[in-house]
Amino acid sequence: MVRAISFLAGAAQRSAVGLGRSLLCLAGLLWLTACADAQMMATSYPSKANPPAYAQAFVQLALNLYDELGREDALAYYNSAGSVDGAWYVFIVGADGTILAHPTEPDRVGRNVLGLTGVDSTGDRFGPRLIAATETGRWVRYRYVNPATGAEGRKHTWVVRHEGLYFASGWYEAQDVQAAVPMDDAAYTQAFVQQAIDRYDREGRLATLAYYNSPESVDGAWYLFIIDADGIVLTHATVPENVGASVYGPLGVDSTGLAIGPLLVSAPETGAWVDYRFVNPDAGEEGLKHSWVVQHDGLYFGSGWYEPN
Repeated sequence: MVRAISFLAGAAQRSAVGLGRSLLCLAGLLWLTACADAQMMATSYPSKANPPAYAQAFVQLALNLYDELGREDALAYYNSAGSVDGAWYVFIVGADGTILAHPTEPDRVGRNVLGLTGVDSTGDRFGPRLIAATETGRWVRYRYVNPATGAEGRKHTWVVRHEGLYFASGWYEAQDVQAAVPMDDAAYTQAFVQQAIDRYDREGRLATLAYYNSPESVDGAWYLFIIDADGIVLTHATVPENVGASVYGPLGVDSTGLAIGPLLVSAPETGAWVDYRFVNPDAGEEGLKHSWVVQHDGLYFGSGWYEPN
C-alpha cells in the first residue's frame, strides 16, 4: 500500500487533465495493492524465504495491475521508485525487446535487450532468452546488480509474456558476507526440480511434458529431464532425440563407462544425487554433472549442475 500511495503522490505533478484520469485509474491500484499486501500476510501466499515462488507471485501481481489499470498507468507505476521493494522490482519489455519500464535504472528505458543491454558481465546474452518467454513463463539466469545491496550477483528472473509485453522480476542468490561467494548450484538445482514437480501437480502430465520438451524451459545449463518407471526418457529439451530412448541403453552410460541409468531410476521420493559426465548445453562441452533426481507419481524428475572444467 505504501508503494502505491507514494506513486499516487507523484502523480500530482501531472497535468490537470491527466491527473483526473490517473486518480480514477489509481483508485484501482490502491485497492489491488491493498489486496496484495493482505495476500502477502496470508499463510497461503509465498514468502520471501521462498524466492522462486515469491518472484512468480510478484510478476502475477504486475499482470493483475496491468489488466486493471491498462498499459499507460501500469507502465507509469512500474517506472516509479514506489514500485520497488528492496531487491524486488518488475521490469517490462516490449515485443521487439525495448525496455518499457525499469524503476531501479531509469536510463535503461528505451534500450533494447537484444543489444548490449541484454549481455551480462560474463558475456552471456540473456536478452534473447527474456523475450523467448511464453504466457506460461520461463526462468532466465544471468548476472546483474542487486539494487538492495549495490553489488552484482546471480539473478534468477521469472518472465511471462502477456498482451504482447514481457513482465519480469527475479531473485538474487545469497552472498557470503565475508567472502562474497555465491551459494553453490545445488540449492538452485533442487529448487528447479521442485518447481517441475509443482507444475506437474498443478497442470498435469501432458502439459508438464510439453513444457519441459520446449526451449522455454531451459535456463542456461539447467533443463528438466523426466524418465518413466521403465527407464524411457519423456522430456529432454536440449537433446530432443533422446526422448523415447531408454536409460538402460547407450544413453544411460557416460563417457567413462559408468552405467548411470539404473542410478537415475532408483532415486527415492526424498531425492538423490547422481554424478556422471554429460554435455553441458550452456558450454557446449562435456563436464562433470551432479543431477538431483526425485521420484514422484511413478516418474523421475531430474536436473543438474556442472562443475567448471
